Amino acid sequence: MTRSRRAHIQYAAQCTDSGLPVALANLGPGSGDCTGATISDEVLTTGVKSGYNSTYTPGAPDGAGITSTYSILALPVSVSVTGPRAFCSMQDGVIHYNDRGTAVTRASMATPLWNKRNDF
Repeated sequence: MTRSRRAHIQYAAQCTDSGLPVALANLGPGSGDCTGATISDEVLTTGVKSGYNSTYTPGAPDGAGITSTYSILALPVSVSVTGPRAFCSMQDGVIHYNDRGTAVTRASMATPLWNKRNDF
């Protein structure tokens, strides 16, 4: 989750005309432009990594076509086998989790796991 969050921040800095990516694939290997920014490996861009399925949802672009919001939800492929927790993060950089490993809204994932201010 932290690696994905960092990749989104780097992408937004690199692709100032569009903001955040429209899909995880835009972060992966490619020509180095905003369709294949070469920021992360192919594994991260598939949405499946370390026993978790990740769903990336970009927000709607503003009037200038810039996307500045997103959410990422990571669920274990098999609860209690590949992982016990569900994780989510948004553009604020805070990673939240629940111990059920099931999909819930960010609002109900009130337990912060990692805050961008503590990211070192």
